[in-house]
Amino acid sequence: MLNKLQKLYTSSLARIDPKLSNIIGKMKLLWMKQINYIIRILRFFKRIALSAGSLTVTTIFLLLFYIIVQLWGFTNEKYSSWLDGLWDMKATFITTIGIGLVSLSVNEQNNWRAKLKVQYGFRMAFTSVEQVMSDINRTFLVDQQIINDLNKEYARIQNKEAVQKNIDKSELDLKLKILLEISEHLLEKINFTELAVDQKNIQLELSYLNSEIREFISKPTATDTNYLYMFNKLNFSIHTIANRLSSPWRWDKDRKQKYCKIIEKYKINKE
Repeated sequence: MLNKLQKLYTSSLARIDPKLSNIIGKMKLLWMKQINYIIRILRFFKRIALSAGSLTVTTIFLLLFYIIVQLWGFTNEKYSSWLDGLWDMKATFITTIGIGLVSLSVNEQNNWRAKLKVQYGFRMAFTSVEQVMSDINRTFLVDQQIINDLNKEYARIQNKEAVQKNIDKSELDLKLKILLEISEHLLEKINFTELAVDQKNIQLELSYLNSEIREFISKPTATDTNYLYMFNKLNFSIHTIANRLSSPWRWDKDRKQKYCKIIEKYKINKE
């Protein structure tokens, strides 16, 4: 029943006038962008609220000082109500709490941006290594069908015809050693990625990856298939880690993918 409704909905969309479809798509995009802005604003105010928690001690000190001043005013008959002292100290409250809150919020925002930049650079480093691995894998591949099979079950490839002959083993060993150096460098920098949700797991996985590369390099003999398996396994691991490092901005990334789906679905013009 659900499939029939989906087909009916799809066919009805196909019959819609292209201009009307374009307008509907643009309205959906506009709505999603507004939701995106609202959620970003809410996230900003959430960080401000967290920053306000740092002013707890200052606020308590101000309240104690206010009570002392108020009691002094009652004793000297300067104040007749609690609002009198509060009015006299309004400038103190506004400047101390207001400036403190703004300062903390700005510092928190700058700190957040700095961490994002570090993690983004770290992720790009993994992505570049992943690209290098993909380029290395092309050394082994003969045609597109083998590439497709490799993507499905890279660990089970045992067909000698899928591997080119006369591969320079010394060149591959050198590439593996370079990859090991890069991987060790990434392992040293992992502690700077404070925003990663599973940072410790990534660190353990990267350590295991380094050990596996060292063990493979130490082997006196390795067949073409062994090289093929190793490179693809490393490529898969690095690709996985790079995706997991996207966690701080994963939400925005998902929304951009939804934008692209709407543009494709409603054939929105780019004017």
